[in-house]
Amino acid sequence: MSYNKLSELCFKDCIWDFTSRTVKAQEDRCALNCMEKYLKMNQRISQRFQEFQIIANENAMAAAQKSGAIPR
Repeated sequence: MSYNKLSELCFKDCIWDFTSRTVKAQEDRCALNCMEKYLKMNQRISQRFQEFQIIANENAMAAAQKSGAIPR
């Protein structure tokens, strides 16, 4: 699904000349830059999600210990 989204997004943004069978150098560079940015963004979002999950788990454990549900 992610690959399809990436392909669609970069194709729409970077491929604009349909008068030739070949991909122009400018379109190729655009597509590579688009792919790199998308993958870096996706990686960063995943990292942040993991960071928030760790914090949420720590907060849940602290709350459970405070309420006495989990012995210290």
